[in-house]
Formats: sequence, C-alpha cells, structure tokens
Amino acid sequence: MSKEKAPAYQHYPKDILSDINYQMMTWSERGMYRHLIDICWLETTIPDDPVLICRILQIPDEKTFEQSTWPLLARCFRKSEQFPSQLVHPRLELERRKQEKWREKCARGGRNSAHKVKHYKDKSEEHGSCHLLASKPQVKVNSSVCCLQSSSSGNTTHTTRPPADFVLPDGELQKLKSEKPGIDWELQLERFRLHLFQQPQEDWVLTWRRWCLTARPTGMRVVGGNGKSAVSGVKKADLYVGANGEDGSSGDDDPAEWSEAKWQMFEAVNGPEATEALRDEVFGSGEHRSG
Repeated sequence: MSKEKAPAYQHYPKDILSDINYQMMTWSERGMYRHLIDICWLETTIPDDPVLICRILQIPDEKTFEQSTWPLLARCFRKSEQFPSQLVHPRLELERRKQEKWREKCARGGRNSAHKVKHYKDKSEEHGSCHLLASKPQVKVNSSVCCLQSSSSGNTTHTTRPPADFVLPDGELQKLKSEKPGIDWELQLERFRLHLFQQPQEDWVLTWRRWCLTARPTGMRVVGGNGKSAVSGVKKADLYVGANGEDGSSGDDDPAEWSEAKWQMFEAVNGPEATEALRDEVFGSGEHRSG
C-alpha cells in the first residue's frame, strides 16, 4: 500500500540564504530553482537532463540555458541512488524523512491508544452490569451519616443526622418546658432527630442547644419594632406561621398553600433550620411542594 505524499514542506530561509550556490544565482535563476524544488517535492525527483528541465521551465533558448544556467542549478541537486537518471534535493530528502518519522510516531500512538480502549471495553464487558453501576453516583448509608459519592469525580458530600440512640441530658427537656412553655419541645426534638445537617457534628448536645435558639412557639410571627418583618416592605401578616388564626388573621394562611416566595421570606426571618423543620412538619420528608 503506497503512502500518501505530504502536501507541503518546511521552508527555512536560513538554510537557503546560507547556500553559496543560491547566493550566486540571478533573480531569474532563483525563481527557476524554487520552481524545481517544488516539483522535486511533489514528484520526489526531477530529470537529470537539461533539455527536459528547459521544457519544464518553458525556456525557449535551450542552448544558453544548458551552457550558463543549468550547471549552477544542478549543483543544488544530487543523483538519486534509486534512479540514476533522476536528481533529488538533499534538503528535501531530510525533510521527507523527518515527516515520515513523525507520521509513524503518530500512528504508533494511535495504535497504542486503540489497544488501550479495546482492552478497557473487553474488561468492562467481562464485569457486565457492574461496570455500569460503577459509573453512577452511589449512596452509602449508615446509622447517622448519608454519603453521596460519584465514582467519576471522587467527590463526596456528607449529610449527617443525629444518631438513633441520641438522648438529651437528664432534666434538659423539663428545663426547656419551664423556661419556654409556649414551644412544643417534644415536636422540636422529633424535628431535630429527623433533620439532615450539611456538616458532620462533633457534639450533638451542643448542636441541639443551638437548634433550640431558633425554636419558635407555634403560631408565632417574627416582626420588627415598626410592625413589619425583617424583610423590607413585607407586612407581618405575610409571615404568619401556623393555621390557627389566633392572631386575628383570616385563618386560611396554611403553610401548605404558601408560594415559594413566601417560604423564602420565612427562611430569611427564621433561618434555614426552622424552615426545614416546618417543611417537614407540613409536607413530611422528601420533596417539598412549591407554590
């Protein structure tokens, strides 16, 4: 199978301008020389015959060309070892071998790459569906930590929940009930046990006490001193929490019917943990409905 010829070659001005034979040529002879090396690149050789060269260059005066021009041009070429009646250009032969080595290197790299891909596919087919499962995110669950891991990136995101055997210190729940009787602390404790925290917690009792700081009595609204919520321009009735209507509201302000914008306003005032706890109470665990 014959190799495809390279369509171009590198032209280095330093090489050609430092050649004494080129320096002795007239401008007309330099043009002839450039034309001959282009033909030599495409055809590999040129004929070692001044008459044929004269016709290739379309010079009418063959005798003058043969006597004065051809001897100088011919010095830039040498006889071909494979075809004695032909001439080759030494610099072009070096360039030709350089390009052949480069093409061979690229082809060898391509073959190696194809071999690795084939080996990988064969190995994957041997494992069957195990390979498909390995490329998907996997969820690993233990008693208190949910670990979502993607095998492709190696990144792991941890969400933690209080351990199943978590209990409060003796007397703590009774103390909270006496200090803040308006809060359903059994409900708060159940919310706390079901809540997923974004970061691992070292001290769950301390985390619980932080949780208590955001606890609000059922039906409570958080407003500023000017009668408006902490969210600028929002009336306090827009942040009603609960559905008992005890505060003079219409009584139909059910969190289950809130729009997503209203949930966001509630979160801006009460914090994300209280918002998540209320969502769990209203909708249960899993996907929350947005209005």
